[in-house]
Amino acid sequence: MTTTDNTNKTKEKKEMTEKQAYARLTAMCARSEHSSRQLLDRMTLWQLDDETQQRLLARLVSERYVDDARYCEMFVNDRVKFGKWGRYKIEMMLRQRGIDSDIYTPVLDAIDDDSYLEVLRPMLLSKSKTVKASSDYQRHYKLLTYGIGRGYDIDLVKRCLEEYIECDTCCDEDM
Repeated sequence: MTTTDNTNKTKEKKEMTEKQAYARLTAMCARSEHSSRQLLDRMTLWQLDDETQQRLLARLVSERYVDDARYCEMFVNDRVKFGKWGRYKIEMMLRQRGIDSDIYTPVLDAIDDDSYLEVLRPMLLSKSKTVKASSDYQRHYKLLTYGIGRGYDIDLVKRCLEEYIECDTCCDEDM
């Protein structure tokens, strides 16, 4: 078989039916949470027309396979605990995934600063051990930009760094 025969076979793929698409989508949703935008993107890749996409999405929502609020809660929880992300980075990713701000704002507001601080403190402490800086000012700046880059609020990062400096000076005085 030649390469032209192989390319012709891939071009001759049968178009996916609505029933096949529904089966694949329900299997995907059963394995893990997905946003409605992710499913629409997948259906677009499968070259389903807009009317079929909307019909399938409405069916998946009505059967509770897809729930953007549930997806948002799971995403935020996972990214704070396991990804160690801050509010702004999570918010940016949710916007990219097509989640409406009316859905994600209350979820993000429900997380108190103490939860972020529980993640941020050890992360900055760990990072401070690996940061190469010629002065305390440079170290402070690098840690500040690291925390902001992880999506944390600048005030939270500053607060953590001030606690770190106070703790560091207390430890030096005890010696």
